[in-house]
Parts: sequence; C-alpha cells; structure tokens
Amino acid sequence: MTTEALNYISQYMDGLDLPYSFDLWRGDPPDLYFVGEYQEIDTDNQQDTGYEEAQFTLVGFGRGDDAVLNLEKAKEKIKRSSNQTAILPSGSGLAVFYNTGIPVDTGVPDVKRVDIKITVKEWRVS
Repeated sequence: MTTEALNYISQYMDGLDLPYSFDLWRGDPPDLYFVGEYQEIDTDNQQDTGYEEAQFTLVGFGRGDDAVLNLEKAKEKIKRSSNQTAILPSGSGLAVFYNTGIPVDTGVPDVKRVDIKITVKEWRVS
C-alpha cells in the first residue's frame, strides 16, 4: 500500500468527519475515534501490472452511553460512502470498497469497538 493511498484514506475519514489516525491514536482520544491498519494481499504479476490490493481495517472505539449506537452510525456512514474510485496526484488509480463490519468485545464494559474491513485496490503508473 502506498503512502498516497494511506493519505487518501485519511482525507476520506476527515471528509466523513470521523476522527482517524493510522496505526495508533496519539494523545487523549475522543469518545469516538478510528485507527487504521492494513494487510497487503499477494497479487499475481504485481510488478508487471502495477496492481496492488490490501485489506484495510478501520478499528472504531467508542465510550459513553451511546457508544454502540454512535459506532453503528459511523459504520453506516463509511458503508454508504466507501464504494468509490479516485485518481491520485501521481496519476495512479485507486478503488475503495466496503466489505464487513463486526462488533468486537473489548472486555472493558465502558469501551465499545467495531472492526470495519474495506478493500483498497491500487493501479500504479510507472
């Protein structure tokens, strides 16, 4: 996954007005926030075609009385707006698709979590 794609996801989350950080939240977290991580998927002829694919996970955390509802609303916002394509500043193409969302038990009663999986496909230009 390129840094251009990571920047796109950060801008995408900003556009949805959802607090987001890649890898680790720094500082005091708000009541609702997301942290991103990815796993690259091995694709045939990656070097020849410039095509890359990654499974991106947005891990959402919430606190407070409405944490579950707020996480579900955020998930729906991401789901409704995620199926999109873009041409990045380098000329590379990018496609983002929603896959799944699942609540995850944190083991801490006042902290709720949801994992949202999206697929990110990139076509790099030489």
